[in-house]
Amino acid sequence: MSENRIYVTVNKETRALHSISIMGEGKVRRQIDYRDHKGMGPHVHDWTYPGGKPRRGDARELKDDEHRLFDKVNTLGEELE
Repeated sequence: MSENRIYVTVNKETRALHSISIMGEGKVRRQIDYRDHKGMGPHVHDWTYPGGKPRRGDARELKDDEHRLFDKVNTLGEELE
């Protein structure tokens, strides 16, 4: 995975968007999940790497910049259908 990139995971069978991974320093730093989590709908997990081992943080609501990215990815996904 490349530095300062954004990756989108797509379900192979349904072609539905699954998650958006936001990279930094060669690692996933934030991940926006599409599936509902405790009534939050789309939500974010922040990733940390204590001792080099990946650790996904608790779910939280999207911030404004994450909402804009989420909307942009959805728009691009609709154009590809």
